[in-house]
Amino acid sequence: MNHPKSSRHQAKASLGLACFALLGSLSIGCAPPLIERPGATNTVDSTEPLDGRGLFEYRVKNELVGSCSCHGQGVSGFDAFLKTGSEYDSVTAYRGGLLVPSTADQSPLISKGAHTGPALTTDQTNIVKGWLDVEAVERGKGGSSPTTPAVPFIVGDYYISLRQLTKDPLARITFTMELVSGRTFRLTKLALTSGIGGGIKIKHPRLVYITAGGATLEPSDALSTVDVTADAGKTVTIGSGAILLPNVPASSSLVAFVFEQITVVNPMPVSVMCKSVSLFTPPVSTTLATCAGLCHSSVGTRAEASRAVRAFPMDPALKTDQAALANLCVDALGRINVMTPASSILVQYVQPTTLGGMASHPFKLDDATFNSFKAAVSTWAAAEK
Repeated sequence: MNHPKSSRHQAKASLGLACFALLGSLSIGCAPPLIERPGATNTVDSTEPLDGRGLFEYRVKNELVGSCSCHGQGVSGFDAFLKTGSEYDSVTAYRGGLLVPSTADQSPLISKGAHTGPALTTDQTNIVKGWLDVEAVERGKGGSSPTTPAVPFIVGDYYISLRQLTKDPLARITFTMELVSGRTFRLTKLALTSGIGGGIKIKHPRLVYITAGGATLEPSDALSTVDVTADAGKTVTIGSGAILLPNVPASSSLVAFVFEQITVVNPMPVSVMCKSVSLFTPPVSTTLATCAGLCHSSVGTRAEASRAVRAFPMDPALKTDQAALANLCVDALGRINVMTPASSILVQYVQPTTLGGMASHPFKLDDATFNSFKAAVSTWAAAEK
């Protein structure tokens, strides 16, 4: 099933309208539009929404709504599980997750077969199964932890936040992705970093390939012996620091981590806060509002928005809630190097490729906006030393 055409061709127009509307209600305003990087290399389609919510919205919802229309409302004593306008939240929460079990074939969506309504067709069943596989691994229903945010197979540097798994806003896994040949990639500089509120212990991390057809564990399991702790505020190498990934799925695909164990150790009563929120908002957060309008928020207009929100939620940038903006400041703080801010992920992800920006992030600022953003980040970073 193809993505709705509007999500591809109306994104920039929608962003412009969104910014116009926001300017009337927000004191922070909107930054100039981002410029899409032409041609994502080494991937079929890096914008494919392959996370659970994205797969549902772009591949599954229409199939279920069309075939299971009776369940938009309660029927025969059963509660609705496809409530109009909130289908994803409705179907995943139904009876405590009954419809999204650890094994796709166990889901009543698959096993019900023909009833008062028709059974799903073979093609529909395969689409739904692929989504259920991704949901299961994202939610940690197969015995491992839930997944980290997923990233595409594009050469560049990566930052994967572990906040959702540890509640530590500064905890992260970082690495560089290199193309060896064909569909063989190598991850290097693989490292774990913890925040100042406690150490982070990971045991048996494993990579998961995510495609529209489902989720599969990386077969070599090369990190099976890893059992490492990054003490508070420290960075440690994961395994040897490198892993070879041959035969990456040929279709558009993402990769994420799961863990046999991931825990906070020796937690300390430390509240992580920015030293200078006033230098973060509005100068830095204004540009992040543009990123939020496109991808990194619940109102993002791009197909990959649901994936981007998992990677770095920026909803507070679209509001004036000062507590939420202070929290966003902390999230951004983990993505900068206060000593060399120009080398930070937060900067390099939106740096135009003509100025040396990394290809691993598909959207770039125009030159003038980028230079203003980099200057604002540098001023803020100096105050955070």
